[in-house]
Amino acid sequence: MKQKIYHLVLLLITITSIKAQTETIVFRSEYEKTGDVIYDINHPNEGSIVYEITSGNEHLYYQINSNSGIITINNIIPDVFNEIHSDILQVSASGTYYSIEIVDGYDYFIENLDPSYKVLDMHNQTFTYPNSEWTAFNNLWGKGTAIANEDFRMATIYKEDSHKETIFLWDTPSSAKEYDGKAVWNYFNIFWGNRWNERDDLDRFPFKINSLSSLNLDFDFEQLFGNEEYKIAMNMFLTDEPELSPFSANDGDFFFVFDQKGTWIPDYPFQLTDTNINGKTFAWLYDDELNPGDGYQRRRVIIKDNEKLLSGNLDIKQQFDRFIAADYIDPEQSIFHIQLGVEVTSGYGAVRFNQAEITMQQAVMSVNEVFSNTFKIYPNPASNFIHIKSPHPIQQVQLFSTLGKLVYQNYNFKKSINLSNYSKGIYFLKVI
Repeated sequence: MKQKIYHLVLLLITITSIKAQTETIVFRSEYEKTGDVIYDINHPNEGSIVYEITSGNEHLYYQINSNSGIITINNIIPDVFNEIHSDILQVSASGTYYSIEIVDGYDYFIENLDPSYKVLDMHNQTFTYPNSEWTAFNNLWGKGTAIANEDFRMATIYKEDSHKETIFLWDTPSSAKEYDGKAVWNYFNIFWGNRWNERDDLDRFPFKINSLSSLNLDFDFEQLFGNEEYKIAMNMFLTDEPELSPFSANDGDFFFVFDQKGTWIPDYPFQLTDTNINGKTFAWLYDDELNPGDGYQRRRVIIKDNEKLLSGNLDIKQQFDRFIAADYIDPEQSIFHIQLGVEVTSGYGAVRFNQAEITMQQAVMSVNEVFSNTFKIYPNPASNFIHIKSPHPIQQVQLFSTLGKLVYQNYNFKKSINLSNYSKGIYFLKVI
């Protein structure tokens, strides 16, 4: 009786093992090299087994190690853009049989998308959300001799009714030193603020750093498949130019790195004490001129210790204030947009933004606050009146919108400007 029960238990274990393995689908990269590992079929409890691919490998694209069960690329698999390549391998393991479906992860994902999603896969393609400050943007590019859709592929996938459900999908070969210059540093973006291509002004943009009373990001990112050779980042470009129309160059940036496998902490000349954000340790870095003479200032808040931060709330203004206190940010500079993105240098995968919401509150009326001996402009922010105190006669006072439009002018100025009839926003005051 004991012998029969023993055999019955073994039979049940074997059936469970086969069922679990036959449902396996492997998403492979478009650009794997010969020798790259596709799948490890070995189970630690199987003991000594001989593995063999019995069917599905007619073109010898794959090979399996007969002892370890590791399946690798044997020959480069030809790829056609947006045509799915799929192989179903039958593997014998000393009497146990496995069925493994291997498909192109990139094309499989696009082909099987929910129809409510749309795909941007060409360089600089955008989708502007109507009546919204958000833009989906596919910033497709490569370094060296890399050619889009030949050496690497990437797409921004979005829902027309929600920027919160943007997906970034990529497939890149390798780093430059391993790929004879065909390197890719792909960057997908969604923008909050001024349209990158259209160059049109939106309400509240651009805004000065010192006009903020609060600026927050609520985020929730999710990796759908692939490896972890990517980083999620938020970037803001700073400029001395107060309006978009003459905007010609960035004077610096402010860059957050939320997560990355193998994060490299740059050796910047100026560093602040590490900070803690949502339970993770971040380094604070500043470089006033990485390339001497270019005037470009770089600020980095980078997660440390190879951890990951995929969800939470970020108080951006708090980070600004810390850098301002150290004289690493000029609070008079303007920001035109905030971009969220995934930057990748190798590998493949997809990341979805389940939540990406930025909220901002500004002062009711903001002007430059100037103190020089007894010269004073106050209050700032203001809601009813701006008062100007000067030891010298004032010849002319002008008030401009952020678009450069003259909204107030007085050649016989006495003491105050009545602001009660002006819209909330940022204004520039010129006193002569």
